[in-house]
Amino acid sequence: LYTASYCEENVYKFIDRFQSNFNEIYAVFISNPRQQCVIWGQKLSDKPFEKPVCWDYHVIVIAKTVEDLYVFDLDTVLPFPSNFKEYMSRCFNPKTEIISSWWIEFAKHTGHFFRCVEGREFLKTFSSDRRHMRNKRVW
Repeated sequence: LYTASYCEENVYKFIDRFQSNFNEIYAVFISNPRQQCVIWGQKLSDKPFEKPVCWDYHVIVIAKTVEDLYVFDLDTVLPFPSNFKEYMSRCFNPKTEIISSWWIEFAKHTGHFFRCVEGREFLKTFSSDRRHMRNKRVW
């Protein structure tokens, strides 16, 4: 079950359903004080590895098995799941000449803060508040 623009609810459902398949699982919140988080490789972009998406925040799953560490991002064009190192490199530190230097500088200036919440704790404490999406009391 996937709903666009509801990343934390999607992550909640994913962890609830698949947590027993992994040794460790985390909900990972990505943002910064400016709430301008630049991420490449997102489906919302018409050129995902040239033009990033600037989210106010984004939530992904990081899960560990005995063999590897995976990222589950329902909004990426990368494979699902993605290898952790590949995901971090391509979505947060892309190395390509086709990216505007403006985006690179903006991403460096705003930065990324990562908050990892253990899966069971996330399931116990999660609550969704979408009031920030209202515009003058209108949804």
